[in-house]
Amino acid sequence: MPSPPPVRSSRPRTPEAGLARHADHGRADCGPVDGGRADYSRADCRRADCRRADCRRADGGRAGYGRADCRRVDYSNVARVYDLLSWIYTGGQIARLKRSQAARFAPGTRVLYTGVGTGEELASALDAGAVPTALDTSAAMLERARTRLGPRARDVQFHCDDVFAHEAPAPYDTVVANFFLNVFAQEVLPRALARLTELVRPGGLLLVGDFAPPLAHPVERALQRAYYWPPLVLFRLLTRNPWHPLYDYRPLALGSGLTLLAHDCVRIFGFGPRWLSTLSFVKTPSPSNAASSGNAASSGNAASSGNSPNFIQGADAHQR
Repeated sequence: MPSPPPVRSSRPRTPEAGLARHADHGRADCGPVDGGRADYSRADCRRADCRRADCRRADGGRAGYGRADCRRVDYSNVARVYDLLSWIYTGGQIARLKRSQAARFAPGTRVLYTGVGTGEELASALDAGAVPTALDTSAAMLERARTRLGPRARDVQFHCDDVFAHEAPAPYDTVVANFFLNVFAQEVLPRALARLTELVRPGGLLLVGDFAPPLAHPVERALQRAYYWPPLVLFRLLTRNPWHPLYDYRPLALGSGLTLLAHDCVRIFGFGPRWLSTLSFVKTPSPSNAASSGNAASSGNAASSGNSPNFIQGADAHQR
């Protein structure tokens, strides 16, 4: 006799079921995160590393990139060696670049670090009196950032989430993107930069720490690109980072309502060419926002527009 057909479960296949099947870590990984000092929950932990839930939102919401793009990049594989690779490649100058940005912060500055990774810059932000929020899609990266800070981690809000899905109670005084925008493909980059601009309050700062923009001299530009290719190839293989040329964020930033305030460069290995830099942009207030900011400043509200002069003076002091 022929065997009976297999019994199929009548339970509907929900998106949550698919999410559980494709998660890169289980409940055991979520437990310490949920029970520690971090401000992200088990639901956030399931969204880590750009899960399908995030992809659905990104595909239909502000992100403008498709589900395949959302799944592609995953830095959890390199969380343990990321700092070591960075130190070998630049002689520790990426960490120096990140720490130097804290000079821009006045006490009480609300700072969002997008793609914070292992959080090398968080301690310097706390030392400056800033109020940092750390955002990353990799729970492994965030856990290393929390471990690095030790007891001070309680002073940082950690969010295991996608930048396009991040919901802030109010725009931030400063948004920092350190080696973050280069994880986006060329066709997605304008939307990513626009999203970062959206998260900055009028008159606030957007700091972009990354490879310096392409140089004008042909020989220097060729050498600069030769230095840029090895990490691009490595992270393409390890994290599926998209393949793209060396970016210049300045033209896109100007089209997003930002004004370049300063361009600070750091030498490779401390004595080599200036191929790492922080671009400091200020978000141009609209006429209505400028009027309200002026009223807040005159009333001495240091939590909002009253901090703006401090940011601008600090950035001017570092301009080269």
